[in-house]
Amino acid sequence: MAMTNDNGNGDSQRLREEIERLKEKIRVLESREQRPADTINGLKEAEQAVKEEQQRYKDLFDNSLAGIGLATPDGQVVDSNPAFIKMMGYTHDELKGLNIRDLYVKPGDRDILVQEIKEHGFIKEKEFTLKKKNGDKIDVILSVNPIEIDGKPYFLTNGIDVTPIRQTQEALATSETRLKQIANTITDVVWMTDWK
Repeated sequence: MAMTNDNGNGDSQRLREEIERLKEKIRVLESREQRPADTINGLKEAEQAVKEEQQRYKDLFDNSLAGIGLATPDGQVVDSNPAFIKMMGYTHDELKGLNIRDLYVKPGDRDILVQEIKEHGFIKEKEFTLKKKNGDKIDVILSVNPIEIDGKPYFLTNGIDVTPIRQTQEALATSETRLKQIANTITDVVWMTDWK
């Protein structure tokens, strides 16, 4: 009887182990059945996340106060945001048909920009004079970073029109010069007092 009991216990142990192996196989099979659905749901979630990220970047691009342009290293305009379009006075399609070199008052400035990118890897806040569609000249501070999209090189440019600031600085300098000239020609004594 003890032998049967031992054999029974041994058999029951083997039976329990076999049941656990079968349960594990069932769990594996059940998880395989759920994987395609999980994979599809995971892909849908990833696709939604990508769409949301693209929309965020599009909103940043479209609503930036700085002009943003994307061009090939040889200067072919690929894309531009509304601020850049407004700043330059062209339509989106007109800009896409241009070489960025055509926008510089001094065509050699584009070569300087490209050379600096080769030497330093980027341009940070360098001032250039550009010409608008109507021929007006504007002073623009540019920052340019080389980027890669789908394995192709591009220059991402951010530009701020500082023409009003330059005009104000020039007017202030002219005013100061006139004031100095007046002060130098007065033969009487003049006092300036700060009443604060």
